Formats: sequence, structure tokens, C-alpha cells
Amino acid sequence: MTRRRLWRALALLLLSLSVLGCDGRGSRVVAQTTRALGITPPAERPTNTTQILLDASLQSPGSSETLAQVVDGIVPDMATRPAPSCIELWVMGATVGDAERLGETCVGSGARSKKDRRDAERRFQITARAYLLGLAKPVFDRRPRRSPIAETLTRIAMEPTESIERLLIAITDGREESAIARFECGPLPSIEAFHAALRAARALAPGSLRGMHIRFAFVGFTDAKRVGCNTTLRRELETQELWRSALLRASASSIHFDSAAPRITSTAGVRK
Repeated sequence: MTRRRLWRALALLLLSLSVLGCDGRGSRVVAQTTRALGITPPAERPTNTTQILLDASLQSPGSSETLAQVVDGIVPDMATRPAPSCIELWVMGATVGDAERLGETCVGSGARSKKDRRDAERRFQITARAYLLGLAKPVFDRRPRRSPIAETLTRIAMEPTESIERLLIAITDGREESAIARFECGPLPSIEAFHAALRAARALAPGSLRGMHIRFAFVGFTDAKRVGCNTTLRRELETQELWRSALLRASASSIHFDSAAPRITSTAGVRK
């Protein structure tokens, strides 16, 4: 900072204190003034854990292409987060016991200058993308026929994290195929019947998703148009309503259904 700019900053600080005093409001104005002038660094963003669930079952939208799109929508935001902020990649199996965390990649710490931070952010975006896509390659060689989505969401929610924010993005068509429900073909259950089946399986219990933001990616109109299983707008909306009711019952902080990959640009509660 030049000497002239330093004197200007000090003058503004003194003016802020003289006008507002030393109460809480004055402190906030001083902090904002010094941050704008570059005297103090910007406040750190909250730490975040983003968990990607890849549903690689038959007819699911889970693929290397859709995973790449989801990762591309996540890593620019994650690169600007402080440590410990991580992206985890999970794969869903035929049973909840087959669910597996393939690995995680986390942002580093220690970069001090603005240039060092920018370089670290660029490196993270490149290396995280390559690492996550590489982890998923063997997954598509074995596509299960069942989709225990509710139990797998519950399984992931049980994993402890150290971050302030927590986001789970499920790449899935939302077609639960398990002992809990069968969403692929035939009549959909009522909300009451779905909740009863969840209670019997102890899946998505009240409070189990507290503090978590849930997004389903690539949902809608993805079935194989098999006889008796054709997709309709009404069925898609009813399926989403079943999931919304179940996730709200489990105390999820927010719920979104995306027809494509979500692009993360802000804190988890207001992501678009």
C-alpha cells in the first residue's frame, strides 16, 4: 500500500470511529472500510463438504459425461473455500451395503498472497477433476439393476464431516427400486405409504439429513420407454413430490431437482 493510500485509510478509520463511536455498528463499518481498502484480508468463506452420489444402475443418467458436468459445476466454487473443504465421490450399489466412497479430494491451505491463492485454485480445479473422473471409470463396467436410493442417502448422511456446510448431489433419475418402493413401473405409492415403508426400513428418519442440502441432478424423462413404463409429466412430478416429502421428513435444509448439472456459485443454502 502506498503512503498516500495509507493516510487516506487512517483518515477514514478515524472518521468512522468519531461518527459512529465504538459500538457494534461502528466496528462493522470499520471492518468493512479496512477490508475494502485492502488493509485486512477478506473474510473466509465457510468450509464445505460436497458429496456426489453416482447412481450407475441400468437406465440411470449416471455416466462419465454427467459426472464430468457435475464436477465442472462444483470445483470452481470449492477451489475458493478454506480447508478443510472436500469433494467426496460415492457410488450406489445393488444394496445399501454395496454403497462405497471411492475417494475424496480436498483444498489445500497455506497460500498467503493473492497470486499464490489464484495458482492454488487453478491447480485444484485441474487435479480434482482428473482425480474424480478417474475414480469413476471402473464403476460403469458393472451396472446394478436395483436402486436403493433412500437407504444410500441415509448411509452417506451417517458419515461425519468437519465442514460448516454440507451438500449432497445425487446423479440419479430418482427411480427407487428396492424393498422400500418400486418407482420404475406400475402405480406409484402414496406419500403415506412411502413414509411407512421408509419407517419400516429405518431409512431417511426424521433428523437424519439435518444440516444437509440435497440436490438431484439429471432427473426427469430418462427411462428406456419400456412397455408399460413410459414417462409422463404427471409421473415425473409425482415422483419428485414423493422424494420432496421424504427429504423434508428427514429434515434436509434444502431440496432441489435439476434437469442438468447444478452450477455452484454461492453458499449451499442459495445455490442455483
